[in-house]
Amino acid sequence: MKVNWSAQDGREDSLDDEYLNGYTLFTKEPSSAKNILMEMDVIDWNHVLRLEGLQLCMEEVIQEVASSKNVRLECYANTSKTFLKEQPCDLPDNLKPESDNGGKVSFLEVHHADVVNTAWKYGGSQGSLRFVKRCLSHLPSFCLLDVYGNPISWMMMDQFCTIRNVYTLQKERGKGHSKHLVALFTHTLHHLGYPIYCHTDEGNIAAEKLFQSLKFTDIPFSPLWLRSIPLAKEK
Repeated sequence: MKVNWSAQDGREDSLDDEYLNGYTLFTKEPSSAKNILMEMDVIDWNHVLRLEGLQLCMEEVIQEVASSKNVRLECYANTSKTFLKEQPCDLPDNLKPESDNGGKVSFLEVHHADVVNTAWKYGGSQGSLRFVKRCLSHLPSFCLLDVYGNPISWMMMDQFCTIRNVYTLQKERGKGHSKHLVALFTHTLHHLGYPIYCHTDEGNIAAEKLFQSLKFTDIPFSPLWLRSIPLAKEK
C-alpha cells in the first residue's frame, strides 16, 4: 500500500520527500510479493522513499528487487514495540484529566503543526513539518487545549492508521492527560472503523505503561523499516 501525498504538492522536490513518500506491504507469500514488485509498477523507485513496518521475512525479497531497480537501501534499527487494541469495550469512558487550567478536548488544527513538529523526537525539519500538516489535514487527531486555545497534550494518526506523536507538555505531565486522550481517541477510531495500534520506542517506559494501563496488547511483531535512495541521485 502506498499513500502518495507527495504527488499532491505539485512540487518536484516533494517527490523525494521521504516523509510523504511512504509504502508498506503485507504478504503471506514472500515469493508472490517478489513477482508483484518486479512485474508491476507498485513502487516508484525513481525517488527517495520509505518502506515502513514490513515483515522481517520481506527483507531478502526487497533487497533483491531493489538491486534490480538500481537503488540503495538503508535499514533503520528496529527499536520499537507494537501495541494493539482489538476492542475498546474494556476502556473506561469516564477518565478525566487532573487539570487545573480549564482544559478542553478538541482536534489538532493545521496551525498547530509547528508545535507538534517541534516536540516530535523525529521532527524539527521542513519535511517532517509537511508530513505533520498532511496528517492533521486528512486524518483524525485529538488534543487538550488550555484556556488560551493552545494544545497542552495531543496525539494524531499517520497515513498507515498508526496512533503516533502522543505528547504532553513537560509542565502538564502527571495529570492523566495522555491517558484521557488515548481512551477517547481509541473509542473514536473504533467507531470510525480504523484499526487501533501504535509503536513505541523501546525503552520508553512511560509510553509502555500508558498503553498497558489501557489494556493494549504488546504483540510480538518486529517491523522492518527501510529507506530507498536511487543510485542516480547519489552521483
